[in-house]
Amino acid sequence: MWRMARKPPYDPATRREPRAPKPIDAARLDEMALAYVARFATSAGKLADYLKRKLRERGWEGEEAPDIAALVERFVQVGYVDDATYARSKAQGLLRRG
Repeated sequence: MWRMARKPPYDPATRREPRAPKPIDAARLDEMALAYVARFATSAGKLADYLKRKLRERGWEGEEAPDIAALVERFVQVGYVDDATYARSKAQGLLRRG
């Protein structure tokens, strides 16, 4: 019969420090916005708030500030974000819960 090797006891001194997240560039910001709207039903305001929070947490790699409003507007025009549909869906969910 074989035995599993025992795990050494936890030693906080050997713990790795968490890596600092990489700053966001324009392509990554676009990917993050697309992933967010693919996963969650959202409004234009909530998407903008999410992107601003991510930029605050991770920083920006570009020289000029990102145009979040233009990115959100592009998503609205393409149909990925629809405030009226989001509001209707949210209201129906609240009515169902009572």
